[in-house]
Amino acid sequence: MFVQRTKVLQISLLAIFSAFIVELVFGLISNSLGLITDSVHALLDSVVTAILLLAARMAIKPPDEEHTYGHGKIESLGGMIG
Repeated sequence: MFVQRTKVLQISLLAIFSAFIVELVFGLISNSLGLITDSVHALLDSVVTAILLLAARMAIKPPDEEHTYGHGKIESLGGMIG
């Protein structure tokens, strides 16, 4: 379940970052403030997605001595930060 979630987040990160690049390039070429602003918004969305991806990967870790119940709750913390 967690592996599928990280795969979806990876694809989302790639798609959002690609949208950022395309919007920024075309915004600079056409001198469109709206496209440039939307590219910044897409960049911030990709940062949030990267944080969620990192949290999901950390949640997969098995339990250890310090975290006897596992690391699953870190995903909720990543969602709050994102």
